[in-house]
Amino acid sequence: MIRRLRRRYILIAMGSLAVVLLILVAGINLFNYRNNLLKLDSTLAWIVESGGDLPGGGPDGTQPSDGTQTPPDATAVTGLGGRRRFNEDDAFSTRYFIVTQASDGTLSASLDRIATVDEDDACSYAQEVLEKKSVGDTGFLKDYRYEVAEIDGATAVVFLDASRETDSMNSLLLISAAAALGCLVAVFIPVAWLTRKATEPVALSIEKQKRFITDAGHELKTPLTILSANAEVLAMSSGDNEWLQSIRKQIERLRRLVNDLVQLSRMDEGAVPQRARFSLSGAVLDTAAPFRAPAEAKGKSLTLEIAPDVDYTGSETDLRRLVSLLCDNAVKYCDEGGAIGVTLRGGKHPLLAVRNTCKAGHQLELSRLFDRFYRGDQARTQDKSGSFGLGLSVARAIAEAHGGTISAAMEDNDIVFTVQL
Repeated sequence: MIRRLRRRYILIAMGSLAVVLLILVAGINLFNYRNNLLKLDSTLAWIVESGGDLPGGGPDGTQPSDGTQTPPDATAVTGLGGRRRFNEDDAFSTRYFIVTQASDGTLSASLDRIATVDEDDACSYAQEVLEKKSVGDTGFLKDYRYEVAEIDGATAVVFLDASRETDSMNSLLLISAAAALGCLVAVFIPVAWLTRKATEPVALSIEKQKRFITDAGHELKTPLTILSANAEVLAMSSGDNEWLQSIRKQIERLRRLVNDLVQLSRMDEGAVPQRARFSLSGAVLDTAAPFRAPAEAKGKSLTLEIAPDVDYTGSETDLRRLVSLLCDNAVKYCDEGGAIGVTLRGGKHPLLAVRNTCKAGHQLELSRLFDRFYRGDQARTQDKSGSFGLGLSVARAIAEAHGGTISAAMEDNDIVFTVQL
């Protein structure tokens, strides 16, 4: 239990940190993406406003062959990012090409500002964009940010080289993700150590409780044995009577309580049951069938649906007790004239289900049925069943010791206990 608690603490702490780091990394990269996108769109707006001719030279540093005219107010352009100022140094570092579509649909490319694209590739890029986009649209194609615009009365596609911005965004994403992962690894070590230190007092307290229950159980067995022997001697010497019968009944109840507490304590301590291959079908059938007589004596019916040839590797003794506890619980709390059903299904993970009619089950806190000493009736009387509310707790401990689960659910007016091994 302490290990599960420790793991939960670590998972909660690391999960919370992971969520915070994820939000931080996502926020930084989204901000960087938006900033680069606004920068690219502002540059595209600058190119469009200049009519495609920026001050400065082409890729070889010379003036474009068609000459350059500095556009009016070209150093302060309004793009999607707002007003951004440009100068001739920006013009020299800006690499782009423009593909213009004539009225007859023919395409011509202006490649003075780029050296890595030929005319055929440029026209194919533009054709792909013009098939889907119209004037005013923007987007990405390969390593280029493009805008469909109207320049000098003709439709044109301006392609801006965005490879530097793309590489920058990818680098930031990798660095920030690696930093976040490094933070998780670095924080895990102190969190694991601090969690161990924080749970040590709890572990010590629980360990003392387990040891006390085990030791007390062993100490109680001796006086119970003596009391039982004395009751038998009194019965032989002075004859049996209702008082001696009551004493023997209470001694037996205390013996069952001690045995249950000791078994729960051992399982809590992580005791591993001795495992062996056995017929689970036979064990369930042999254990559940004897409950038919007491059920019918109380006007209740018991049906068995046991899949044949279901084998299992585990503790046959413990699993027989699990079946016995669930059947005993069903017989005790089944409504008058109700039905009880025991079902076993095979497969990789055998499934055992025990159901009984219980119209009052809708009023029960099903999640608490497996708590120790929990009883559905608030008065917690023991006159009707003689139980202490430990049976389902023992059943859960047995199921978990076999790596399985046990749960309770209401289906119509039936309460169903399902064990998945």
